[in-house]
Amino acid sequence: MEDYSERTTGTRDEHYNLVSVLYHALQSADTCDHYAMDAEAAGDERLAGFFR
Repeated sequence: MEDYSERTTGTRDEHYNLVSVLYHALQSADTCDHYAMDAEAAGDERLAGFFR
């Protein structure tokens, strides 16, 4: 049986949830990489290590 979200997006909740979690995790990893590069540019290796 199709539920509302499946009719709206064409995907089951489980698939949508998995894609959403992966997307946000990758986006956060990219943000941390940018923060690490900023810390390295400022000469703070300890903070850069924290973000890596």
